[in-house]
Amino acid sequence: AGLMGQNFPRVSIRNRAQNGSTVRGLYERLEENLPERSDLFIIFIGTNDIFQMRSLEEVQWYIHLVLERAREIAPHVILGQGGDVGSAPAFRNYPDIARIMTERTRVVQDIFRKACGRYGAHFLELFDWSRSDECTDLIHDLFHPEDGVHPSARCYREVYARTLQLVERTGICL
Repeated sequence: AGLMGQNFPRVSIRNRAQNGSTVRGLYERLEENLPERSDLFIIFIGTNDIFQMRSLEEVQWYIHLVLERAREIAPHVILGQGGDVGSAPAFRNYPDIARIMTERTRVVQDIFRKACGRYGAHFLELFDWSRSDECTDLIHDLFHPEDGVHPSARCYREVYARTLQLVERTGICL
């Protein structure tokens, strides 16, 4: 939100991000306080659902509800998820856990991609799973070294750049 505000000073930005949020938690917040109409609604969610081993059925149910609400708020919706959780440096010494997290990331992203198709939203692709068996995650090496899990400022700049590319490619006007 900060980079967007710096580069698009005439755009009104309301950052509703909340640390530790899950898809269900986001839906509940939207139900409590539906934001006013916007031109663009950007959602970046799902990593905590993967880490917390939330039921995939729950993730699927709530992402549909979130996207339905998002389309009531804005004609353009972008949905992204932070990347291959299994590639986080925190899991380097735990390959079995890393494989589970990578597989869950793939499934959650597939759920998100399909939900975007259903609701006319755009899924923000951060990396290409098809390149190899091991994900060629664009943000793989961009995690904070302190905890090996959370994205760095450099990572967020990359996500921002990819978001702008998607906005330009789809013709969304800012």
